[in-house]
Amino acid sequence: MDRLHAIVVDGGDVPNIVPERTEISLLARSKYPETLKDLVARVEDVLRGAALMTGTGLEIVTSETTNEMPVRTNGPLTRAWVRSQRERGRDPLPAGVVTETIAAGTDFGNVSVRIPGIHPLIKVADSDVALHTREMAAAAGSPSGDAAATDGAYGLASVALDYLHDAEFRAAVRRDFEEAGGVIDVEHFWDE
Repeated sequence: MDRLHAIVVDGGDVPNIVPERTEISLLARSKYPETLKDLVARVEDVLRGAALMTGTGLEIVTSETTNEMPVRTNGPLTRAWVRSQRERGRDPLPAGVVTETIAAGTDFGNVSVRIPGIHPLIKVADSDVALHTREMAAAAGSPSGDAAATDGAYGLASVALDYLHDAEFRAAVRRDFEEAGGVIDVEHFWDE
């Protein structure tokens, strides 16, 4: 799944005058590092083509935090999370039940391709409440939000204790990470 997010940062001052300069901010997301790299190249080609067709200049500025890598979820860590949430009376949904549009790319993706990790979601509100909305903010500040924060903290602490306490678990986490591709050097990924 590929996604583009864009806003017009500077589009001029009035609608009937072509501005001398414009600026957009664009974020590309994709499910896999390889498809993200391809998507970014294609988007940059589209921007270059639009500039060529309109006889305008183009400068592509890439920040250090752009093009967030997709989150790589570690299987053994996820199973430990599920166990911890069941201990708290929660029943985590299996993979594939929650639409991937809710589990979008995040800067944690850049971490998860360097070290094993998980980025679990925990229910705060009814399924019809979208993330990043006033309704979600209200739910997060409610008793169900407080319970989610407590259960989430318990879950993460439980997974960390499992990791610190159990050498076989650590080995399984490492194996899963290596089988998923091991460490990706994010800083040089775009140079390849």
